[in-house]
Amino acid sequence: YNMTVYMSLFLISSSILLAYTVLEVVIPLILKNGQPLGKKIFGICLMRPDFVKVNAIQIFSRAILGKCTIETMIPVLIILLMYFGAIGRIGPTILGILVMVQAFLLIFSKTKAGIHDRVAYTVAVDYSSQMIFDTKEEMIAYTEAYEAEMASREEP
Repeated sequence: YNMTVYMSLFLISSSILLAYTVLEVVIPLILKNGQPLGKKIFGICLMRPDFVKVNAIQIFSRAILGKCTIETMIPVLIILLMYFGAIGRIGPTILGILVMVQAFLLIFSKTKAGIHDRVAYTVAVDYSSQMIFDTKEEMIAYTEAYEAEMASREEP
């Protein structure tokens, strides 16, 4: 009986990790713009809050640490352990806390970012309406040039 539980947990965990790795890490790195397929279809992209393009470490931490581990694996494992009767009251308590934290972040935070975006320091935005810079220096140079142009327009 215990071996069945452990094998089930291992197979489910491995499958979920593989799916997240391919769909949320490998594909965005291949496309070189940080967009998983779903975000590409709907014209949404990821960037840092300072308008700079996300890097591979942020893509990995968002997908594997945030979405896969915290938001998927922990709840799935708690539910499986509850199903097999291997966890007491602490499991539903942890599950409830995770759900409430995620709901609080999505409803009450200014950026409406979930746990996975907080872990990776990313925001999801409309791709067509945003200027996304490759580096912070590029963004600063653009901002300075824009401000200089606006100042020159104001002076008669």
